[in-house]
Amino acid sequence: MPETMVIWQHDVFPERTVKVDLPLTDKIDYENVRSDLGVPRHLDMNCFLIRKAAVVLWASKHARELHELYSEAVKKMISKKPLRLLLLGGCATKWSCPSANVPGSLFNRRLNDVDCIVRMDQRRDVEHLLLALDSFAGTMYMHFVTPYEEQYNTVQAERLLVRTFNKVSEKGIPEVGIMDILVNRVEMRHTVDIGEDLKNEEINHTISLHNLLLTKLQYIMDLPKEDTLPKLEMYGDIFRILPHKHFSSARVLIGMETKDLLDVACILLDHDFGERPSEINLGKMKAKLKDDKFRMTVRLNLQNLVNNLSVLEKLGCAKSDLEKIGARAQRILNELPETDYKWSKPWWNTDVEAPETRIG
Repeated sequence: MPETMVIWQHDVFPERTVKVDLPLTDKIDYENVRSDLGVPRHLDMNCFLIRKAAVVLWASKHARELHELYSEAVKKMISKKPLRLLLLGGCATKWSCPSANVPGSLFNRRLNDVDCIVRMDQRRDVEHLLLALDSFAGTMYMHFVTPYEEQYNTVQAERLLVRTFNKVSEKGIPEVGIMDILVNRVEMRHTVDIGEDLKNEEINHTISLHNLLLTKLQYIMDLPKEDTLPKLEMYGDIFRILPHKHFSSARVLIGMETKDLLDVACILLDHDFGERPSEINLGKMKAKLKDDKFRMTVRLNLQNLVNNLSVLEKLGCAKSDLEKIGARAQRILNELPETDYKWSKPWWNTDVEAPETRIG
């Protein structure tokens, strides 16, 4: 007999309780998905979030015909066209970089979630697709919304939040998390417009490498120096202090977390510069950094990477790889003009919904 598990319950509206039967079901032929999407062979489909990302991308590609392929589960057409969904974040790095998948490598970090971006005109269709996914793919791929997400998604036109499983234990118990689907652009400390990638059919499954770098290099925040320095020292995060002498002496500038530092280093290690989808388009990167403020943040994070290659070495990065990472980071720095502005206060978006910094 299947065991029923309550995965979300409302204290006031018990009828909104969400349940799932255990064990979870999985109806997907991964070799078919891998072949259909052209999934890189370096990707480990045994990783739950990678597998899930592939299934979501495959279903998006076939959104207009799912009602024909699975007529008993999908009663009507979800979209008249294939849905253009692209991966962001750590999942995109694993998809793009062989080095991020090597067992035991410092770049092969654990994923926490799957983040995506979609065009504005397909936002609602993507939501409908995700909410229907478990009906034909299996409960392993269940997505749902609570009244909180429903309200948020109604108010926020440029973002979509859906609850889903981010982890399944060895005993088959799912852990509920949030899937974040952005629309058109990544807007955090700075804004990265992804519109061109969403229109370019030559870019498959992830945003372009230069945009992926920019989404990670845009991170910056400031904290009180007196309270922050002891925590940075305690957790070995002193390297995150960005080298900018003009900022308020009572504050300290904090750059990328270790996970983003590793992702940036991995992208630079695995990809040279050029105009092909598999290369970092430095020309487009420079064009997006005409704004002094965004360019300043990117330069600070890149310079901090160059200054702290020893951090990667201590984590196990080979010297030959360090040389390649440092040289490519320095080439980007050489191409980006320095700004004459000497800001002493935040030059980045402070009124923005962005993850809290984690010290340690």
